[in-house]
Amino acid sequence: MNHFHPLTPRSIIAFSLTGLICLLLAACGSSAQLEAAETQEPSPPTAETVIGSGFDRHELLVNMADNVIMPLLKDFGEQAAALEDAAHQFRDDPTEADLEDVQQAWQQAALGWNRLVFFELGSFRKSNGDLVSFMELYNKIDKWPTNVDFIEKFIAEQEAIDEPLIDANGSTTKGLPAIEYLIFNPAGNAQVVSSFTDDPAGQKRMQYLVAAAENLNHKAEDLFNIWAAEGDNYAGNFINADADSGEQQQLLSLLVNQMTAGLEDIVKRKIGHPLGKTSQAGVRPELVEAELSGLSGQLLHSNFEGLATVFNGGQQLGFDDYLDYLGAEYEGQPLSKVINAQIETTQAALKAIDGPLHQAMAHQPDQVELVYNEARKLIVLIKADMANHLAVTMTFNDSDGD
Repeated sequence: MNHFHPLTPRSIIAFSLTGLICLLLAACGSSAQLEAAETQEPSPPTAETVIGSGFDRHELLVNMADNVIMPLLKDFGEQAAALEDAAHQFRDDPTEADLEDVQQAWQQAALGWNRLVFFELGSFRKSNGDLVSFMELYNKIDKWPTNVDFIEKFIAEQEAIDEPLIDANGSTTKGLPAIEYLIFNPAGNAQVVSSFTDDPAGQKRMQYLVAAAENLNHKAEDLFNIWAAEGDNYAGNFINADADSGEQQQLLSLLVNQMTAGLEDIVKRKIGHPLGKTSQAGVRPELVEAELSGLSGQLLHSNFEGLATVFNGGQQLGFDDYLDYLGAEYEGQPLSKVINAQIETTQAALKAIDGPLHQAMAHQPDQVELVYNEARKLIVLIKADMANHLAVTMTFNDSDGD
């Protein structure tokens, strides 16, 4: 575990925003209607008004660190540990029942992880000079699509496979997506078990699964320790941010930027790409996240749950309270209520889909498109309306027309 004296919040923000900008320059665009909404110039409170408003931004940041981020990280850490334990048990007793335990543990870890996507906050430098990239760590936990050709070649060519070997490989060969590839098969669980027990490379395939599960648990521990007070104490930068120097406002801006970036990535990659919205290739269900497990729709639901948790500060002080304090409205209604209602509308459209998302892409394209359109409305509300009222500067512009 690393111990260090954390940098000042101002220096943290500089590194965080740099990393965030690098990440977001890869994002793609939206329709002319969304672009127009994003570039509109309403008359929100000025930065000076927001900073001097008297709203307790310190308490918001403390709540975000202590009661939102840390509990979510703790949950994911426990889920990743349970997945490692299940993989060990399956190695020792490779039955269909034990495989189902691995699958259930994977599903819980994947759902837990998808509530955390809005905290990929760029990068920061430790007191020893090491630069920690949230994007790099996030990719090692969940980067898809999986490079299945590499995985199969690796299993065939290696004499033995362990966790350090997996750790040295690229992000698309490990983490949650790679584990999913190994434990799910449309042909059924009997076929999956056989691939570990009867196939000539079955022993090494089992080694790969166990090593990948161990590596995932290590990355979950690394992420928790980055934030924890007994580790690198990144959470301390939220708690100790100075109001007079503008550091609190910078941190709030960073969070709003990542809420927007995360939401845009979710809408584009998880719905837009497979729905054919970003190319001329038409609907491509095979591009859906977690197609093998059929968990795509539930992972999206977890994404929107995570967004609601960030926006509302869990059950305590959140961005919704800040907007209410400022009297922010949208078409005569409190903006906080409009945003929460739009999250619920998007989730309702998602719940109306029958069966796995990759099947709905082919059989219920209109319903999937409704989810896509409702989620894009949510992007506008956060990126334009909420950001303007909070005097937040968006550090990217998704405007390449995709």
